Amino acid sequence: QSKVTRKIKVFEKLVKEDTSSQFFFLTLYCEHNCFNRFISQLSG
Repeated sequence: QSKVTRKIKVFEKLVKEDTSSQFFFLTLYCEHNCFNRFISQLSG
């Protein structure tokens, strides 16, 4: 979990520096959330 948080922090820094990476960050973030939801549905 902490590794993911660290990655997100890095991406947030990148997004602040380069707005063209915002789309990439949002895509990655959404994929991560959907994946978590999928896993929680499987385990639940």
